[in-house]
Amino acid sequence: MTLNAKDAPDPGNVNREGPFRLTTQLNEQERMLADTARDYAQIKLQPRAISACSDECTDPAFFTEIGESGLPGATIAEAYDGLGASCVSYGLIAREIERVDSGYRLNYLETVSTYEGAHDVLALIPGRAITGLQAFC
Repeated sequence: MTLNAKDAPDPGNVNREGPFRLTTQLNEQERMLADTARDYAQIKLQPRAISACSDECTDPAFFTEIGESGLPGATIAEAYDGLGASCVSYGLIAREIERVDSGYRLNYLETVSTYEGAHDVLALIPGRAITGLQAFC
């Protein structure tokens, strides 16, 4: 099958944001969380991921650090000391972490699952404001 000239892709006319222009569809909170996750992933996570890959190990400090960032609890209701962010926000945070390393995205997913396991557990885990105990210590 041969492409006609009119059907050939034009590399100079590619939208780098993607065909759906995702960033134009986000609300302010979603953009802020995506930016925060991107900064965290690029500044703190990327050097750790490079080191972990070359040393063939995972730094357990990741769990404490990401817990302190508040990113895992972003989708938890405000009543439980979370931000009450949308599920879209969860996906945006996971996307930024996965841009650096998919293994750390899986660790992030596990961290979020720990937070969002059950409502009874939520009263115990989210943070010092409720329990006086620090999560991820």
